[in-house]
Formats: sequence, structure tokens, C-alpha cells
Amino acid sequence: MGNSCLLIHDDLDSSFNNWSELSTFDLQLVNLDSVTLEYVDKKIDESLSSLAISLDGSANKALAIIGIYLNLDAATLLGNSKAGSDEVWIKNCEEIRLLIKNNRDLKSEKENLLENLSLKNGVTVLRIIQQASSRKTPIFLIGDSAVALGYLVARSNSQAKDFLHVATNIDRPGLIKAIENTQLQTIKLATQASLAKGLAIALLSHA
Repeated sequence: MGNSCLLIHDDLDSSFNNWSELSTFDLQLVNLDSVTLEYVDKKIDESLSSLAISLDGSANKALAIIGIYLNLDAATLLGNSKAGSDEVWIKNCEEIRLLIKNNRDLKSEKENLLENLSLKNGVTVLRIIQQASSRKTPIFLIGDSAVALGYLVARSNSQAKDFLHVATNIDRPGLIKAIENTQLQTIKLATQASLAKGLAIALLSHA
């Protein structure tokens, strides 16, 4: 199997422009808007060694997903407010609290929940993670929303966690709790590591 990785991205981070300086892995790029399950299956059939998904989106929506399933309140999901940013913390807390309140009844209907949250491409990414993990393909999750969707898959299928890897810095308490709850594998990165460097290190550690 060659060292090839398909990176599915919503908005490609500029750090990937210097990929050749970071890794010898063959990195194939594709925008999420043009990806289908059939496309991912075809790539896996072609001996793709791993899949990476970069989906940042709304951190508050990602936290709301975790709050709904782990029964955590907004303050716990966000952690203590930081000095000088209380107003931002309060605003985020109110938004997360409302998202949880309006969507809690959809807990048993994951795809409807993601649609109702208006998480861009959320259902597509969920299905891709489910499909790729069922085919035992390593999946590297980049960004809060990608991690939250990986959590949903691992929560429903405990075997999926063996193929899910968090390849991005996570500092939000709610997401950390989700990772711990499903025992997702994480990559230790320097605080200021770029998204591309995080993926390069993750790929190298699992080669």
C-alpha cells in the first residue's frame, strides 16, 4: 500500500501550500462540495492508505452536538471564561444553550440533527466517516466540526474508533470530553502547529 492520503476539505488552509516541505506522503486534495460516497469508495479501492477530513465550521455547533449527547451544559462545554473576553464567552454560551434546547429532541436522529443545526456538509461528512471506517481506512479529523462528527460515529460504532484519529489541536473542554468518552486517538502537537503540520505528523506516526 502506498503512502497516499486523500484530504477532503471545506476550505483549504493555506498551510497545505507547503505540503512538500512537510511530508513525503502523496496528498490528494478534493473539495467537500464535489465529494460523494462513491468517489471515496473508488479511492479506497485504488489502495488509498488514509483519509483526512478538514471541516472547521462553527465551534459552537460542534459543542452543541457534544452537549446534546453527553448531557453537558454550555458553560461546561466552553470552560471558564478567559480574562478580558467575558462578553464573547457569554454570547457563545447563550448560542450553545439555545442550540441544545432547540435540537435536543433530535438526539436519536443524527442526520436530522445535523440538518437542523445547518452544519454545512455535516450529513455528507458523517456518511463518509461511517463508510470509510467500516472499510477499515484510517481517518484523520481536522477541526472542531470534524471531531464532533467523528465522535458521533464512534459513539454509534465502538469499532470505528480504531480508525479515527484527531489530528488537530483541541482546546475546548466539551470536545476534549467527547474524545475521552469515545477514546478517540489523538496526536500530540505543538500549540501553534499548522493544520498541515498536524496532518503530516499524524500520517508519519501511523505509517
